[in-house]
Amino acid sequence: VIGVSVVGEKIGKGISPAFAHRIREISGVEILIVAENNLISASFGIPLETGDKNISFPITTNEANINEINYDITFFQVWDAPHIKNFRVGIAIDNSKIRQSLKDTLIRMFIIFIASGLVSYILSRKISSNIAKSTNAIMEGAKHIGDKNFNYEIKLTGKDELAQLANTFNSMTSEIRQYSENLEDLVSKRTRQLNRANEELAYANNQMKKDLEMAKQIQQTIIPKIYPENQNINMDGIYLPMEDLGGDYYDIFKITETKLGIVIVDVSGHGVSSALITTMAKMSFQSHSYKENLDAGQIVKLVNRDMVTIIGNISDYLTAYYAILDLENGEFQFVNAGHLPAIHYHQNSNKITQLDSKGFYIGIVEDVPFEKGSIHLEIGDRILLYTDGITETRNSDGILYGEERLIEYVEKNSSINLAHFIEGIIEEIDKFSGYKGAQDDRAILCIEMVKNLGKDETIEDAVKVAGGIQIGKETNQ
Repeated sequence: VIGVSVVGEKIGKGISPAFAHRIREISGVEILIVAENNLISASFGIPLETGDKNISFPITTNEANINEINYDITFFQVWDAPHIKNFRVGIAIDNSKIRQSLKDTLIRMFIIFIASGLVSYILSRKISSNIAKSTNAIMEGAKHIGDKNFNYEIKLTGKDELAQLANTFNSMTSEIRQYSENLEDLVSKRTRQLNRANEELAYANNQMKKDLEMAKQIQQTIIPKIYPENQNINMDGIYLPMEDLGGDYYDIFKITETKLGIVIVDVSGHGVSSALITTMAKMSFQSHSYKENLDAGQIVKLVNRDMVTIIGNISDYLTAYYAILDLENGEFQFVNAGHLPAIHYHQNSNKITQLDSKGFYIGIVEDVPFEKGSIHLEIGDRILLYTDGITETRNSDGILYGEERLIEYVEKNSSINLAHFIEGIIEEIDKFSGYKGAQDDRAILCIEMVKNLGKDETIEDAVKVAGGIQIGKETNQ
């Protein structure tokens, strides 16, 4: 640090106090000058008078034991001064200076630490306060949105993530508000349109109800209202459509002075179309029955041709049981066109016979043959015609009422009058189904021979057109 020239200049005079003080300030290191093993000067203020104190320097190790000097020195390092015999320069560290320097350093570090902690605390509180404020503002905005207050705006400034989130909330509420306003206008417009549509629909529905009621009344007119005069034959029937309009019907009409046409029809489906088809079928059966010299098979074939022309291009069809009853000799000529066979109760033998013949559905294929059957009815015999709404009624277990139960009923109740006889069938199937309502249209027609026509009698004498056959649940006795 000092160099040879500096040392040479200070020999005998000591080191400049200002220079020594500067050295101490910078490094805390003391400068010693030693000549001929005697301490002659020191930068930490050792006077020259002390130079007479003998200090031994082991030249071989360049170290000296300076315990005899009353200075707090950590170590002592000696170098031979170049070009000067028996003259050395040494550097020792003053522990008191080191401790003072360390103390000052620790104090400064402690002050810096406290200051840094305080600044960090203040900054963290500030940041936390800003975050909490921003978070509360966003939560408040979310609450307003949850309350459907889309006019509320979150007021946050800055460019941090929370401010960006607040801006996103504000954009979202603005879009929702605009959509809501547009939606209210749209709903109001659609409501007006819907009200107009409902009014039009109500008007159309009322018109349709009127039309259906008229159609229902028209359909009821195709069911003949006749009752027996207790002369030659008894007739009774009932028709119960599942809906306002049904696809079942039966008819009894005069062909000649001594012959009656009898028909029962079941059209596939229900409703207006089925009711319309029954009306066309009635007209066709009657118009062809009035033609001379035609048997039952020929008449049904002509009816089938008509119905194929009318409904052949749609999926509807009909089954029919058609018969011609000659009241003069009791001949019952019949054709079964895909329908259920008639039940014949023969009073003299107390036996039941099903009257059936080969025949296909009507309205599907043109020019198909229809087989004709014929029997002679005797006094007391009964003919029962019905549609599948009777035998296909199911109970709660899904079991059909069936033809066997119907035949069993006929055997047990053949002696009661026709009105009670037919009402009993309806009650029987209602009880069987658990009174859960009709599952299909129901039609029943029953004919009983009382006596053959006399030689001079006509059908008008035997049968009076009045109001005896039941339609719906109304019975005119």
